[in-house]
Amino acid sequence: MRLSNSDAAAVAIGASIIILFSYLFYSDITKRLAGSGEVIGTITFKKKVAQRKYTSQVVWEDVIQNQPIYNYDTLRTSELSEAMVKLKDGTEIALNENSMILLSLSRDEVDIKFTQGSISTRRDGVSDADSRKMRIDSGESVVSLGKGDMSLTQTKGNELSLTVNRGKASISSGGKDREIGQDQSLTASRDGMRLYEYNLKLVGPENNANIVSAVVPARVNFSWQPIEKKYDSFLEISNSPGFTEFVLKRKQYKTAEIAKLGKGTYFWRMRAVERGTGKLEYSETRRLSVINDAPLSLIYPANNSVVSYMDRLPSVNFRWSENDIGNGYRLVISNDPSFAKPLKQLSSQSGSILIESLAEGDYYWRVSSIVGLEKEAAPSWSNAFRFSVKKGGTLMPPEPVYPPDGKSVSRILLKKAGMTFTWRKGQEIKETRIAVSRDRNFSSSIIEKKIQVDYIKLAEDLEDGEYFWRLVGVADSKEETRPSQARSFRISNAEAVTLVSPANGADVFPEAGEGSTSVSFSWNGGDTGGRYLLQVSRDPGFARIYRDVSSDDLTASVKDLEVGKYYWRVRLVDESKRVLLGSQAFSFKVIDWLEKPVAVSPGQGTVIDMTRKDSLNFTWKPVKGANKYKIGLYQTKKGLHNGVFFAETNNTYFALKDLKKLDVGNFFWTVQALEVGGAGRGKILRKSHESKEIFSIKLEEKKEKIKLKSPKVIYIE
Repeated sequence: MRLSNSDAAAVAIGASIIILFSYLFYSDITKRLAGSGEVIGTITFKKKVAQRKYTSQVVWEDVIQNQPIYNYDTLRTSELSEAMVKLKDGTEIALNENSMILLSLSRDEVDIKFTQGSISTRRDGVSDADSRKMRIDSGESVVSLGKGDMSLTQTKGNELSLTVNRGKASISSGGKDREIGQDQSLTASRDGMRLYEYNLKLVGPENNANIVSAVVPARVNFSWQPIEKKYDSFLEISNSPGFTEFVLKRKQYKTAEIAKLGKGTYFWRMRAVERGTGKLEYSETRRLSVINDAPLSLIYPANNSVVSYMDRLPSVNFRWSENDIGNGYRLVISNDPSFAKPLKQLSSQSGSILIESLAEGDYYWRVSSIVGLEKEAAPSWSNAFRFSVKKGGTLMPPEPVYPPDGKSVSRILLKKAGMTFTWRKGQEIKETRIAVSRDRNFSSSIIEKKIQVDYIKLAEDLEDGEYFWRLVGVADSKEETRPSQARSFRISNAEAVTLVSPANGADVFPEAGEGSTSVSFSWNGGDTGGRYLLQVSRDPGFARIYRDVSSDDLTASVKDLEVGKYYWRVRLVDESKRVLLGSQAFSFKVIDWLEKPVAVSPGQGTVIDMTRKDSLNFTWKPVKGANKYKIGLYQTKKGLHNGVFFAETNNTYFALKDLKKLDVGNFFWTVQALEVGGAGRGKILRKSHESKEIFSIKLEEKKEKIKLKSPKVIYIE
């Protein structure tokens, strides 16, 4: 039967529409957002999940190695992630985990809106740092830096901690301006600004050092300047900047120590305790990362293999194993095994790259990692493979791209939202057949589809277990390729939304005041879009929801939680609020404060004459439940609180016998009650607010006796 002209036109129009919308759909699921405006810097390094949001967009996008940063971009990192940014003027900014900043670069200054987390900045190489200052706006504080490096941490409750490692910085907070010098740290909070002087000096590794090693655990050399013999000194290494848990805590007798560390991010410092008095001294806290540059293995084209083609030059998809650095790879192709004159040098963000129209001939290829660090070592190359491109033989099958081999998929997610399969194919392939089977030999396929494009979205109700998928290409001549390599994926009822913080069974301390608190929640999500619903309940069955908060991100905050035990979970919902995925439930406790200690001496407003005293004595009343107390002494000068000494004791009194640092003037002292326990009795279970008492010190003026010299006989009229 022949079609009329109108029928033929309708078929042609319909086919065109199908092709157009298929292309748009594929573009939509594979495209990256496009930035706009002035490029001000580059992502030079990133680990795990780092994202950015353009000023004109509301969607967050994962960042990749060497990606440009535009003016007014917002950057953030997730749990156990980090990123390094280098601006055009040479400024380097390191974002630690769970941090967020907004960047702005003008002719006069580098402006950073610091929202949360911990960042470090380095401006040693900035030529115009004196004219173009860096300004960091964080809550109620503004920090300025010319040349030098500094580290900032924005804690909950808008407390800002600033450490200057090199150079000088200034801070404006609470209507007051202060300057911070090298090896000094300052904390700005509602109580004012407190300044700390570091007497313990660290040598190496430098702050934000990246230790790249092909072997883990890596041997890391820590060193510091000599410490006075009257102190017991300890090297402390932790996974957290707050040193809540220790990877290593070891007494030191020299000025160096070698520690074996696995891949990850660490924080380290020196702590010194004066024998007899318990006086504490701390160094600055430095951060380092151990990066595993594992050897790469080449996968395809295999060594001594042949890539065949019929009429058109083939497209060859080079594939290799990935390592933990994950910041890109260099591919080099040459005609000779020495690689003296490479034919092609390409880079890729993943473990594969497609090269089109490779001419007939013999080739050698190898790969190295791109670490993306400022002081990157010489590249470590993989072994070289040889392959040939020859005309004739059989068609090359399509190459599977996504999902990666071994991917785990939630059954609910697959059924409700579907999963997209993608592949690459040569120009001679006009149709692709995809097959899904329960066995690797494909003795019985449970899904078979034919499609003209290079992707398909499957939304099937599959039972739990392991599945395999492969592809067969069909040319215009109806010739079929051999089946592609089979890839596996697993269907599971496991939760695709995983909870991160608060950890299961965690204790959360109040922050806003005694009896109530704000709690920050974070989680990892599934592979599909949607809105997250955070639910907090008093009972494990969630019969009654205590708080219900929606979020477009992987974080949310709940205010005014009273003391007690809670349960929380997260649901991924679609536009109609239908639940697509759900997490398991975690529990946590909001812990009540210990009672604030009552100071006895020195009391509020007292004046102490230290002329004939050989110690300054501090006493306070015991607190029920406390088994340790932390005290500190500060001198107030020009509105700035300078730290004098810090100590911990199990008693309700402390005698400061080292009076060398005391001076005439105004002081205040603090005492905080702690309940410690757990392994090694080092974990803080509960704590109190600080008790603060203001006093002053004076010295009695020395009065010289007046001597009258006169003759023995005095005449008086």
